[in-house]
Amino acid sequence: MDVDEISRRLRHEWDYDDGFLTPLRWGEFDPVRAKRFLSLLREIDPTDPATFDRRIIAPMFLMPYYMLSHIQNSESLGVDTRGSRAVLHQALDLMMRIVAGGEGAPGGDRLGR
Repeated sequence: MDVDEISRRLRHEWDYDDGFLTPLRWGEFDPVRAKRFLSLLREIDPTDPATFDRRIIAPMFLMPYYMLSHIQNSESLGVDTRGSRAVLHQALDLMMRIVAGGEGAPGGDRLGR
């Protein structure tokens, strides 16, 4: 998958109507969208130097902060966030794999995820 395709698909996950990330603002967790989101992260080749194009890194960098913030807001409202938290942990592990050049996330298996 080339940089333009990855960038387009990452931006799509922020989409208001069909993305995975934006509905988290309202405590809405969609398992189908979550699966698509994680699948995209798995498809990014950590050994490809193009992976570090800022069009890919910039939206990925913000995702965990955004997800955690809205998960915490949802929890304060009494929303069940187990699905969202599971995706957050998987996404963080996948992002660490990407940044580490294909290696697993340091300590990921030991964190009980």
